[in-house]
Amino acid sequence: MRRDAWSEKLEGGDGLLLATRLRYRALLLMTRSLFWKSHLRRNADLLRITAADEPTVRALMERVERRAATEGWAVDEPVRDQISRVQGLSKKLTAALQRRLRNSFEGGTLAEQLLALEQRALKGAGFQNLLPVRLPEVTAAREASAVLEPLLNRPRSGGGVDAASSAELVLAVESASGALTALWDRVQLADESGALSAQLLRLARTPLRRVARNGFEVMARLVFLERQGRAQLVDIAQARLGPLGIPAAAVTGVMRWLLAGSEVGGLEAPEVNADVRAVLELVRALELLAAGRPPGDWGRLHAFAVEAERATASEVAAVAQVLHRFLRARGGTASASTLRGQLQAVEALAEAPVLGSLHDGWW
Repeated sequence: MRRDAWSEKLEGGDGLLLATRLRYRALLLMTRSLFWKSHLRRNADLLRITAADEPTVRALMERVERRAATEGWAVDEPVRDQISRVQGLSKKLTAALQRRLRNSFEGGTLAEQLLALEQRALKGAGFQNLLPVRLPEVTAAREASAVLEPLLNRPRSGGGVDAASSAELVLAVESASGALTALWDRVQLADESGALSAQLLRLARTPLRRVARNGFEVMARLVFLERQGRAQLVDIAQARLGPLGIPAAAVTGVMRWLLAGSEVGGLEAPEVNADVRAVLELVRALELLAAGRPPGDWGRLHAFAVEAERATASEVAAVAQVLHRFLRARGGTASASTLRGQLQAVEALAEAPVLGSLHDGWW
């Protein structure tokens, strides 16, 4: 059969079907081997790709079989023979997987059984077998580092960071966090004692001065860079939010909230708890006051002040501290015991006809 006719009958999936045959055969030999754990650990990328492509392969074969029945293809049609071989290897591989899994996954799809066997193979693995350099998660971590590191080393003009640069850093840190989550999930499958995690965190305390030689070093490098990225974002957010303590774990959400009104693409304000949002809205209003721009809708801010009382004590105390400082700088008193009462006093002073900038001597 000509190559183009073969490809047409397989709907362009001839390359996928051939690759699947080779993958099934390789995985079958590994699974049957006495040293199957070692083989699967070293070839985790092959296992993952096979599992990821399994739904596509199954759908392709079903479509071709329906077409063969409709068009009345001959029994000895080469395309049907190719599909029959793949199906035969699939049955053999499924049987080998179930033996290794001790029939605990009987009835699951081939993809599910492959991933389940990978998890079993990872138990007790060392870091070199746990994070092979060709693993998709390691590749994603390497790419995340390549994006994040230049942003961290970028000089700040005049000591500040513009909205576009901040948005780039937020997206890069979030991408790094996603890559690390996938790697940590894999590490925890094998690290029952916690020794590997402790070793990795020790390695991540300082920057890696050379090219990462294995997946373990790739992950440690990204852990270090992601921490540095969050620290920079905390500094940026802290400059905008005054005395509020910004946890590093929450800083990307806070930055998205701060940047939501800026003309930068790709960022939206995150969904946050009502009390936390109220605290942040109050702080943004104080920032406007500091810049000499009254926030306008005081009724809305009073509602936020009531909601903010439900936030954590440290967050409320931080906002109250700024309100106190504003009142003292403007010659007022801070006798009210609630944020709303203090905000009413601030409103009275902010709306009063006074000389000079509102932010002189208090922010």
